[in-house]
Amino acid sequence: SDLTSQLLTDHYKNVPRRLIETQTFNRIKVSLQQQLSGGDVLNAEAFANQYELWDWRERQAKYIINSV
Repeated sequence: SDLTSQLLTDHYKNVPRRLIETQTFNRIKVSLQQQLSGGDVLNAEAFANQYELWDWRERQAKYIINSV
């Protein structure tokens, strides 16, 4: 989906090309697609909301893990 592609582009842009083509990265992509709801049929506002929600969840998880 477009949302998955945008998230991968923004959050994994420093991943070396050789790692992007591995099974592990493909699992990340599949997991991301499963977490997102309706990523293919979103209007601009819904797209932005889904993007921000995913980004917020990721930050919250990292904050909690790193503060323990």
